[in-house]
Amino acid sequence: MPRFLQSYQSKILTFKKRNLLSVPYKMKSGEVMNLTLTKDFNSKISSNIGEAGKLIDNALHYIESYISCSDEFMFDTKVILSELIQNAIKHGNGCNSNKYVELAIHIENEHIFITVKDEGEGYNYKRLIKDNKNRENQFIELCCQKETGRGILIVDNLCEKLVFNKEGNQITAIKKF
Repeated sequence: MPRFLQSYQSKILTFKKRNLLSVPYKMKSGEVMNLTLTKDFNSKISSNIGEAGKLIDNALHYIESYISCSDEFMFDTKVILSELIQNAIKHGNGCNSNKYVELAIHIENEHIFITVKDEGEGYNYKRLIKDNKNRENQFIELCCQKETGRGILIVDNLCEKLVFNKEGNQITAIKKF
């Protein structure tokens, strides 16, 4: 298990009374363990694109208040938040304003965990990531793709790891700062 996760896991016990979110994490051995993330920043919006901008601004303000980081890191984080939240609203919940999108952010050691969950049925994320990791020149492939479908690939290239739940309607982006 990576050292930052060991440290992270030991601190979970001190947060038992907080609202928690379980995230599956696949080890190099193939074993899947559930990490429990404290929801240090937690927000929920209806699936309305108009609400996404304010949520992203609030999340970025939260991040900046806890860590000192470069403009490049903040730009990448804004792109990650924007892509994940828009995907959840448009593709996960089909812009149905009766459905919600949840955002949880946790900062631990040198990593930020950004989790977005929608109320949709999920999708086959494994195939998308696998197909694009096997391509020789991802940049050209990314540029040549249709307008939709690039968001997850962009996010995958901006962070260290993506973790999906079994259903495919929750994603956690893990980024080092």
